[in-house]
Amino acid sequence: MAIYFGICLLIIFFTRILAYWGVYFLQGNPITVIPSVLYLSYVENRGAAFGIFQDAKVFLITLSLILFLAITYYVISRRKNMKASLLIPLAMVAGGGISNVADRFRFGFVVDYIDVRIIQYPVFNLADICVVLGVIWLAVIIWRTDCKKK
Repeated sequence: MAIYFGICLLIIFFTRILAYWGVYFLQGNPITVIPSVLYLSYVENRGAAFGIFQDAKVFLITLSLILFLAITYYVISRRKNMKASLLIPLAMVAGGGISNVADRFRFGFVVDYIDVRIIQYPVFNLADICVVLGVIWLAVIIWRTDCKKK
């Protein structure tokens, strides 16, 4: 269980630093990392993934907190039998989600800054990466478990 809370805290720590960096240093000063491919650009995201639920701050905070509490309850209730291979992706989803909640509380929006221009893709942040990778990891675990049962 220490793994779960440790990873959550690390994700929150680093994503908070990057959010403040975005607000106070990146705003109005985009950085070219790889020309025509990757930029660091300040964007205020007032919705969820791909811009859905625009200006639904209370709904998004409530949903994220419920999911965080549900994941944390699941981890605590099964702490004796849970493997690190499951704790890590759960912590990634929970830590990334709660970090975006912190942005919504502090700024009123989520600070996004990773701007991939080689494809037309919305700007995102480290917390989003953690959530997406955690969900993919969990899907693989579920798929592999299901395959073993068959």
